[in-house]
Amino acid sequence: MHRFQPLISCLCIMMLGAPAALALTAGSDDPIRIEANQASLDDSKGIATYVGRVVVTQGPSKLEADRVVIFTENNQLVRIEAHGDPAHFTQLDTAKAQQTDAYGDQIIYEQREELLKLLHNAKLQQGKNSFQGDMIEYDTINRIVNAKGSEAGDGKNTRVELIIHPQSRETSADQKSAQPTDSEDSAQN
Repeated sequence: MHRFQPLISCLCIMMLGAPAALALTAGSDDPIRIEANQASLDDSKGIATYVGRVVVTQGPSKLEADRVVIFTENNQLVRIEAHGDPAHFTQLDTAKAQQTDAYGDQIIYEQREELLKLLHNAKLQQGKNSFQGDMIEYDTINRIVNAKGSEAGDGKNTRVELIIHPQSRETSADQKSAQPTDSEDSAQN
């Protein structure tokens, strides 16, 4: 299952309160909680807008933003846009006991392409490892990440930065001891 799929799927429940949308929550039976200072639902246009300290939670997933806009067609999710300073998505992978955090002044999810975009001051962090730039795109189907620094002329001119911490020797040793040796492989055959 894609890392961001549970929250992304759950966000479609916010769609205009449609009972059919409730069936679209993939990967979690946890209830979805939405908090905002304001909510505006336009069924004819398929747009739901939440404004003011918006917090969307479902199980181990949380989206925090100043404004969240959800676009649908025929009660199906098309796109989610979260705006903040920055907007923040977090998800805990309980199986790995590892948290993933995504930040951006805008976080956009395109359902058809299953593409997550982090725009302006973008950062993707998993554990101690991080990936940052002005724009990060994550293809959740093919698990491909593309990133760009800022364009010249915006005053910042930042580059893409990737920080990867090596596995601890203790973790590596534990993994190696769990793997069968060549002599154990021969004995099993």
